[in-house]
Amino acid sequence: MWKQKVIPDVNVPGYSGGCLAYVDDGINPPNRQPTAQVSWQHAKDMKVAHPHEEPPLHVWVAVYYEILNGPWAGYGHVAWFYSDGVSTQIYDSEFGCGNRSVPYSSGAEMYNYMGWQMRYLGWSEAVDGKQVVAAAKEEPQKENVSGSSPQIHNSSHQKGEIEMYLIQIVDTKGPHKGKWYVSNGVSCRYVHTPRMLDNYRNKFGQLNLRVDKMYSSELFKEFPENKIL
Repeated sequence: MWKQKVIPDVNVPGYSGGCLAYVDDGINPPNRQPTAQVSWQHAKDMKVAHPHEEPPLHVWVAVYYEILNGPWAGYGHVAWFYSDGVSTQIYDSEFGCGNRSVPYSSGAEMYNYMGWQMRYLGWSEAVDGKQVVAAAKEEPQKENVSGSSPQIHNSSHQKGEIEMYLIQIVDTKGPHKGKWYVSNGVSCRYVHTPRMLDNYRNKFGQLNLRVDKMYSSELFKEFPENKIL
């Protein structure tokens, strides 16, 4: 099971062909690499890469690809990936530069859009030295001392996974009136644009996050304002 350490900002601007710059700008890592292919090798060297494994659910991770032909052959490709097991969204620099208004819904859709021969390499826990997810520790099972049968709760999420959710500020006045944030319970990020908010609210059929309403004073008690991304 995996725990989100950093929520990437998929709404940063980008340019076509600058996939790694787009991914890096979303988390501001300390050791930026020149190409996605080199970044993948760096992840393998740091023992945070998961070659040929499917990405985990309910967390954002970077996914890497090899480009086998065309002008970008040998440079590789990297994108942000999120899936809840039902729908998938993949963001790359084509979204960042405005060539696409919605994320890819699968790797196959991305391959078709790119038009190159590509091969999936795997996913990584970190990008260029910045940890994005970490292994979640399993909670020890408590001993049932009451003699009764343990209560079973039905859930669509596996143990240890963290669900993302939207926070709507309900202040009636002040600088935070009408603002929206997205959180995974560990970190919190301001939603900068209506397009990104529409995506979180399932306008494009990709991601439908639950909404919590609260006052800004409540939010900043949980997440200090200077720590919100």
